[in-house]
Amino acid sequence: MKKLLLILIIISSHSTALCFERIIPMAPNLVETVYALGKGGLVCGVPMFTVYPEDALQKPVVGGFLNPSFEEILKLSPDLVIVQGEFDSLKKFSKKYGIEILRVNMDSLESIYSGILLIGEKLSCEKEAVSLTERIRLKLKTEKNIKLKKVFLCLGRLNDSTRQISTAGSKSFLSEILFLCGGINIFSDIEKNYLVVSKEEILKRRPEIIIDILPGEDISSEKDQKIKNMWKSLFPRKYIKEENIHVLTNERLLIPGPGIVETAEIFKRTIRAENE
Repeated sequence: MKKLLLILIIISSHSTALCFERIIPMAPNLVETVYALGKGGLVCGVPMFTVYPEDALQKPVVGGFLNPSFEEILKLSPDLVIVQGEFDSLKKFSKKYGIEILRVNMDSLESIYSGILLIGEKLSCEKEAVSLTERIRLKLKTEKNIKLKKVFLCLGRLNDSTRQISTAGSKSFLSEILFLCGGINIFSDIEKNYLVVSKEEILKRRPEIIIDILPGEDISSEKDQKIKNMWKSLFPRKYIKEENIHVLTNERLLIPGPGIVETAEIFKRTIRAENE
């Protein structure tokens, strides 16, 4: 009798873990993670700015981090919502309507790995999650025998100008990936994920390479040249060469999920060009 009761408890616990049938990941990196774990078929809605994978782009859009569409979420009847970071409004909404919510915080490399494992545990695909994190770790090997270059990462600017320039601090996965690829973020001494800096601060730190990231933008050769001229104008004449300025437009570059492997490959190619 006790043995039978134990079996029933085990079955019950597994059935609870497998009960999710309709999932809404509320950030692009969470969408990518769920699909990478082989659970894309459970996704019934996606947030704004989702770019990958292709199948996810066919799903209904449920708003974004700052403006979730509660009406659309209710229509889709999810039994699990996964959120990135703090999401108080959606937390209250989910509690009101009896929707389970899972919160992860994926930005540093270690938190990306732990986030994948947490989602894998929630969706009863722990082995797939472990395998995925191991593959990512294996591919993010530190570049060896390369002279480290001082790099400035531009993550955004106000109206295509050099005002309100956003960049990454030491706590961002971008700084960590950059270092693994042979670069040193010139603002890696700032213990923040992201920050706004002035052109004077950039000039003072004397970067050797500038990487201006404009995800998903269609950059003409004329605009590319205009951006490079803008950066060159910040520095003393001939300090930074045009070939040291790179405009990257891959739409997944800033997404802290399984796609960081692709981000690393792009950073490697960029920095290798400077070391050849």
